[in-house]
Amino acid sequence: MLPRLFSVTALLLMLLAGCASPQQKLAQWAQANGATTHVIHTAEFSIQTVTPANFKPGRRLTLYIEGDGHAWATSTQPSLDPSPRTFALAKLATGGYPGIYLARPCQFITSPACNTSVWTDARFSAAVVEAMAAAVDQLVRRYGASSVELIGYSGGAAIALLIAERRHDVSQVQSIAGNLDPAAWVRYHGLSPLVGSLDPMAEISRLANTPERHFSGADDRIIAPALTSGYAQGSQLRCVQVVSLPGDHATVLKGFDARLLRAPISCVQAPTTGSN
Repeated sequence: MLPRLFSVTALLLMLLAGCASPQQKLAQWAQANGATTHVIHTAEFSIQTVTPANFKPGRRLTLYIEGDGHAWATSTQPSLDPSPRTFALAKLATGGYPGIYLARPCQFITSPACNTSVWTDARFSAAVVEAMAAAVDQLVRRYGASSVELIGYSGGAAIALLIAERRHDVSQVQSIAGNLDPAAWVRYHGLSPLVGSLDPMAEISRLANTPERHFSGADDRIIAPALTSGYAQGSQLRCVQVVSLPGDHATVLKGFDARLLRAPISCVQAPTTGSN
């Protein structure tokens, strides 16, 4: 009788785990890895965060901004839930170069303003950027930080640039497989313009004195290396470093060595290479 009872209990636990929401799965992952989850409420959207255990930032607060997540169910059908399917960026944020992980609006937690445009055409809209910037404001106050470092993955890089252009306390910006110039990305892939989204390149001159480093996957077909190098040349900023790493859009993040983020940014526009 006991073995049968045990098997039924185990089956129920497996079923419950399978029915867990993305937010619950993230919380379970965080707890298993000694991190904590917290939701930041802003005027229009709520932002899911993950903070490493015993996080004690210095004067500079490092923030990791998630990519576009599971934005599309198919090539033509938007997803009903844009939450990322893996926690690769959260894992990086809680690793060797600790910082606070910020999901994008409508990822993991829904808000009344959530609709498919928020993670498709309007993924870089003023409302999205304002919500992310408001979350940054709250975290800066919470930790008494005097400066901020923004690290964006994929579409999170565009958000990082748009936030940085609106602040005076951003010490540096880094990206991994980052969509730095969404308009160029749309042209490259022959996609429809991102109607309702802001363009980071429109006010990129505001970052003239902000050091940037962008890691590009050599086999990335989503954010091709040519797009990253094109941004470095076209932005005409004073300090942009491009580092080429092995891997495609997903594997370059999953295999990323956090020590690469810790190294000082080299103000050289010519692409360099790194290894992980």
